[in-house]
This record gives sequence, C-alpha cells and structure tokens, in this order.
Amino acid sequence: MTDLALPPDLDHGAFGLMLVLARTGGAMMLLPGLGESAPPSMLRAGLAVCVTLLLLPGLLPALPPPPEAGS
Repeated sequence: MTDLALPPDLDHGAFGLMLVLARTGGAMMLLPGLGESAPPSMLRAGLAVCVTLLLLPGLLPALPPPPEAGS
C-alpha cells in the first residue's frame, strides 16, 4: 500500500467550503420561489453546492483559518 500525499492546505479548503456552503445554503432556502415547498429539495441543495463552488476560489483568501484541534 502506498502513502497518499494530501495537499498541505486541505484543511483550510475544507473548512472554507463548509463555511461558504452553510451561508449559501441558508440564502438559497430564503430566496423567493426556491424557499417554497414546490421546488424539490435536491434542486435547492444542488444549486447551493454549485453556487458555493463558484464563489469559493474568490472567497478562500478572505476566510479565517481553521480552528486548532483541541484535546
């Protein structure tokens, strides 16, 4: 079995993805038309993920660093 080399900034990217996804997902649920019960929830979730992936490269430098792991 070989060792898998992970990028050193993976934790910052994953932390940023969760921050932006939480904010974008909340905004998608409040949008008129999309926040109603008529659109399927998978459509709203997919749209939130797509918008997050589009916004993340521009927002990643401005996001705070991930918290240190506590013991």
